[in-house]
Amino acid sequence: MIFSEFKKLLSSYPLFSTKDLSIFLGGKYNRSTLNNLKRWEDSGLLIQLCRGVYLFSEYDVENLAMLARKIYDPSYVSLEYALGYYGIIPEMVFSVTSVTTRLTKEFYNSAGHFYYHKIKKTAFSGYIPMVKDGISYYFATPEKALVDFLYLHRDDLDGSKNQFESYRFNEEYQWKKGQLLSYAKLFSNKKTILLTYKFIELYCHKGGNNAT
Repeated sequence: MIFSEFKKLLSSYPLFSTKDLSIFLGGKYNRSTLNNLKRWEDSGLLIQLCRGVYLFSEYDVENLAMLARKIYDPSYVSLEYALGYYGIIPEMVFSVTSVTTRLTKEFYNSAGHFYYHKIKKTAFSGYIPMVKDGISYYFATPEKALVDFLYLHRDDLDGSKNQFESYRFNEEYQWKKGQLLSYAKLFSNKKTILLTYKFIELYCHKGGNNAT
C-alpha cells in the first residue's frame, strides 16, 4: 500500500494505533503494514508517540492534551497542565500532566513530554470529554485538577498560607467549594481533605463562590 492510499483511508483519524488499523484496514492489515509504518516513520511522514500509536506528522496539533489519552489509557489531563490551561496558576506548563489508574508512567516523543500519575480508581472522576478532529480525550474540571494536585503533593504540602501563596494561585478564580470537598473525599485520605479545607479557607472567600 502506498502512503497516499493509506492516508486517504485514515483521513478522519490523524491519531491512530495499530489496533485501530486492524479495524480500518480489515484484510489489508498485515505484516507489510507494520513494515510500512516503520518506513513512513523513518521518512518523517508519521510520528510514533509510543509503541503502536502514530500521528500524521503534517497534522497541526492544536493542543498537546489531545494526544494524552491515546498514549496511555485510561487517563485524563489534570494537575499543573490543567491548572495552567484554566489560568489558575501563572506558569506556562510544557509537560502534559495526566492522572491514570495504571502505573505512573512518563513518555518523551517528538511531539512533547507526557507524564501520568497514578491515583486510586475511586477518585478517577471529575473530568469532561472533549473531541477534536476525531481525537477524543478527557480533561479535568478546575476543581478536580486542584484536588488531584493536592493529593499527589500532599507529602510536600503543610496547608500554610505562605506555602499556598508560593504557587501563586489565581485569587480571583471562582471556585465551587462543594465540588472541591466532594472530590477530596473520593480519595479517602485525611491529609488531602485537610489540605482542601485549608485551601478553601484561603481562596473561596476571595471573589469566589460557594456553589456546589
